[in-house]
Amino acid sequence: MCGICGLASLDGITPVDAGKLAEMNATLEHRGPDSSGSFSDGPVGLAARRLAIVDLAGGDQPVSNENGRVTVVHNGEIYNAAGLRAELEGRGHRFATRCDTEVLVHLYEHEGPQFVRRLRGMFAVALWDAGEQRLLLARDRFGIKPLYWSLQAGQLAFASELKALRRAPGFSTEIDLDAVEAFLAFNSIPGPRTIFRSARKLGAGHLLLWRAGASEPVVECFADPRPVPADRVRSEPFDVLADELRERLRDSVRAHLVADVEVGVLLSGGVDSAALAALAAQETVGGRISTFSIRFRERSFD
Repeated sequence: MCGICGLASLDGITPVDAGKLAEMNATLEHRGPDSSGSFSDGPVGLAARRLAIVDLAGGDQPVSNENGRVTVVHNGEIYNAAGLRAELEGRGHRFATRCDTEVLVHLYEHEGPQFVRRLRGMFAVALWDAGEQRLLLARDRFGIKPLYWSLQAGQLAFASELKALRRAPGFSTEIDLDAVEAFLAFNSIPGPRTIFRSARKLGAGHLLLWRAGASEPVVECFADPRPVPADRVRSEPFDVLADELRERLRDSVRAHLVADVEVGVLLSGGVDSAALAALAAQETVGGRISTFSIRFRERSFD
């Protein structure tokens, strides 16, 4: 779990307040205790707190390409990073680290904003293209990694958490009463609303694109899940489908285990987490993996 944040002056001219950016980033220290970094290019600033998982020594953020035109901060993991890296190296791209954030930089160079369609994983990404004067924010298809944004005081601000966004220049903490009503009814606040009237969640599977000088960004969906057509419904015997499901789960678990630090599994008490723990143990040297569970003082919560 890393944390990212940033600011962009809507006029495309006014330099960002480096002090405010540092304040925003400081609130995210608990998300990334291993390192802190920031980047400023006139009207745009990006910052990140890193929790090191892969390439512990070389994966600090922000990460830029060779000429400094494209810069990325990233929260999450890209599970097909190795395959994408091999493809990009075959096309002539050269890498200085083993981290998946650098894969995002070069994949964007090759495919532009739609590079996010190629990603398999959980992620919240912020990318600044200095050549195109374009800021891109993206969130994974299931919305596993959070990303919030706001337009206030002539600036676009974004962050992994609302408390970081509150440190942005001119942020209004006016409560959205419709969001309160939704929380009381559903025990959650459906996106794009947040508890603050001035802040929005970037939706799962969505892109936010802003060009320097634009008064507001464009938000679009890059993930378009569709029902399986009737002519593609599988009719093989149960055992065949069960074996295929097991192998697909095993492949997914194997991808999730790629790390330079110890990996563990959180047990919820259900069949799903137990099955994932069993598969993870089978894919781990020695056949053992650390597991964790949570107990509450209120027994009704257990």
